Amino acid sequence: NDDLVTIVVDSLMQAKEAEGFEFKDKDIVAITEAVVGISEGNYVTVDDVAADLEKKFPSKNIGVVNPILSRNRFSIILKGIARAMDKITLMSSFPADEVGNGILDEETLDNSEYNLARVISEEEYNETFSSWIHPFTGINMIDFYRELIESEGCEVEFVFSNDVKTILDYTND
Repeated sequence: NDDLVTIVVDSLMQAKEAEGFEFKDKDIVAITEAVVGISEGNYVTVDDVAADLEKKFPSKNIGVVNPILSRNRFSIILKGIARAMDKITLMSSFPADEVGNGILDEETLDNSEYNLARVISEEEYNETFSSWIHPFTGINMIDFYRELIESEGCEVEFVFSNDVKTILDYTND
């Protein structure tokens, strides 16, 4: 229930003074939906996500299909999923996620025995692609997600496939 308009205007005026710029006619200020949602109290906690999933998936073994490889968006939700589950099978498309974030080196893929129709196991990924680091973030998202999931006491298995039905070979949930 914060006064978002006042906070934004005050912040912009302080930034204008500190950075020495001027606003011009037709300038646009954008506020992310996360800030608006938080100011309205429209959010859930990691524990809220976990509690909801515990009710919906009593098997405690869930498949997560084609997540966006994002530290600041999906990773918080994944933390809640991991908190509720005993095991997650995380299936990623390749060579990139749904929005184009790379998951492996495409040249290595081109020179390997794998193709886009193939299912790549976690072991195969580790043998061939695990050294790949995203050029902008400087991290390997598989390692990042593994650490995040395991930090919640949850087991994780990674599968790489461009066919969403592949997940049914690993879990029904």
